[in-house]
Amino acid sequence: MSSSDTTASSNVGVVLGLMTWGKEGTEGARVHTIKDCEGMLDIFQKHGHNELDTAFVYTSHTSEQMLGETDWTKRGLVVGTKLYPSKTSDGTPITHSRADLRKFLDMQLEACKRTCFDMWYLRKLIHI
Repeated sequence: MSSSDTTASSNVGVVLGLMTWGKEGTEGARVHTIKDCEGMLDIFQKHGHNELDTAFVYTSHTSEQMLGETDWTKRGLVVGTKLYPSKTSDGTPITHSRADLRKFLDMQLEACKRTCFDMWYLRKLIHI
């Protein structure tokens, strides 16, 4: 059976990670067109899933931009995104200060064309 014929649902919760969605030429980007992104969403939803994961750092912030260019808001999808203390592609520091949290949340919301997220993770890598 081809994936386009599948209308099954699953008892297993699956989250579709979007870390390879991004503008062509961006480090880590493997999925470059809105048509391909929406095709992935079609297949994902045909299997009964609706949760997406992205992050500001994925493909230099272009993953969230690609998501914003799809029709995801009309599909009833749940989106969680993350903010890591790191640097932007131009070297601007990202911290968890109040000012940066507001600034980068606004940037993420604008990229995804939303006024809120279902989940916003503030991540911090701890090296032991």
